[in-house]
Amino acid sequence: MMISINVIYSNCLIIIMKNWIKYLIILIVIILLAIIISININNRGYQKDNNISPIVECEKSGGIWKEFPDTCVDSCGYYRGNPSIGCGEALTDGCDCGTDKCWNRDTIACENN
Repeated sequence: MMISINVIYSNCLIIIMKNWIKYLIILIVIILLAIIISININNRGYQKDNNISPIVECEKSGGIWKEFPDTCVDSCGYYRGNPSIGCGEALTDGCDCGTDKCWNRDTIACENN
């Protein structure tokens, strides 16, 4: 009894497709988990301590929490020439520390330029 090459070939393809689908599903699950973890990390914001409110600290430092027309806000990094900070055109809440002062996101306070 001879088995045709077409039958063997089609059986091999079915086995390969079943394995391929299994690995594809595993890959999709891993990617979804990575996205969920990334979103959770990014939603923590730039606060070092979740009990510290940047709005309260801004006002304690003599600043006013307001809406800025770009993403640079009143950032010390931007005013001090940090090349990694780029300004985007988006309404962004932040601390306006006033003349000759800027908002330090690391210390969560207004500082002298």
